[in-house]
Amino acid sequence: MRVPVAIVLFVASCACAAEPPTHYLTLVNRTHDSVVTASAAAAGSDAFVPLALARPLRGGGGSATVSVAGEGCRYDVQLQYRGKRAQLYRNVDVCGHRGLRLRPTPRGAADGEAPMLANAPDSLRD
Repeated sequence: MRVPVAIVLFVASCACAAEPPTHYLTLVNRTHDSVVTASAAAAGSDAFVPLALARPLRGGGGSATVSVAGEGCRYDVQLQYRGKRAQLYRNVDVCGHRGLRLRPTPRGAADGEAPMLANAPDSLRD
């Protein structure tokens, strides 16, 4: 019995459509410390999912590209540095930017909160 090619293609397209889109984000570490873990959650959510770093992201300009799977474009990115310091970048637009430049936490910032401004130089445009 031969299955028509159209049916096979239809079933394959339905299976692919069920997966959320994947966005790629390049992290550029301009801090002095190495990033040991990174995770992302939909903006405003606490459901952080680990991002795959092959090895710690060295400070001083090391970079790595990670994949972020999800329907939305805005994510909170949480970083854990060697030495237990943590940093949170809120509302990162992974659709409009191809990367995120990590900077040392400014003095007076709230407990590891990395300030993000509209058109911030931290975001790398396409």
